[in-house]
Amino acid sequence: MTSVDDFEVMPGDLLVAMEVRQARRLVSMVQDRAVQTTLIGLWSRPFRPHVHDPYEHGMDYFDT
Repeated sequence: MTSVDDFEVMPGDLLVAMEVRQARRLVSMVQDRAVQTTLIGLWSRPFRPHVHDPYEHGMDYFDT
């Protein structure tokens, strides 16, 4: 797994976040760069703009 802090953002990148707070953090990190940010749930059917990121919640939450 790569930390967002270790990722080199390049012009033309599309950054995909699961949660709005993650997208906001990405936007603040890439100001003045030619990149786009979106939420993964906007690409699903049905739309789910907010998809809870299970990373910090443990395996039981992830399995759910």
